[in-house]
Amino acid sequence: MKRHSYTALVILAAILLSACANTPPFPEENLAAVDQTLTPDQAVEQDISDARVLWGGVIIDAENKPDQTVFTVLNYPLDKSQRPNLQKAPLSRFKVDYPGYLETMLYAPGRRITVIGSLQGVEEGKVGDAIYRFAVVQAEKVYLWPQGDSDSRVRFGVGVGIGIHR
Repeated sequence: MKRHSYTALVILAAILLSACANTPPFPEENLAAVDQTLTPDQAVEQDISDARVLWGGVIIDAENKPDQTVFTVLNYPLDKSQRPNLQKAPLSRFKVDYPGYLETMLYAPGRRITVIGSLQGVEEGKVGDAIYRFAVVQAEKVYLWPQGDSDSRVRFGVGVGIGIHR
């Protein structure tokens, strides 16, 4: 009887730990031709197009057009799970052209996304009254991170001890 209880406990622990695993939204085979070192600022400075990128950040603006959805994104570095790391400083801004309709009430300002796609060049626009040059990504796929998914680290601890708080 004890052996069955121990086995059930081990299986339950394995299931719970696997549920906490951070699985990237874009598998390794999708990243074959992706330039993971290129930033939006570098793409603008060097006026690069046709490079494949994996970028992410927080949606600043989302707009539906007749045949596409356009996002303006505040870019953050990605963690190992391809999630925008909001613990780091934002890098710049970029635009995403998604071919087709995405519901802008879901893909709303403040939500985190990760995008894989091809650079289409640079587009001039404004941030407030200032002229700004945006790198533009033609999205192949857009991953919308769940709301409330605010930290990329799994917090888990086991221990026995005495704590003294002052």
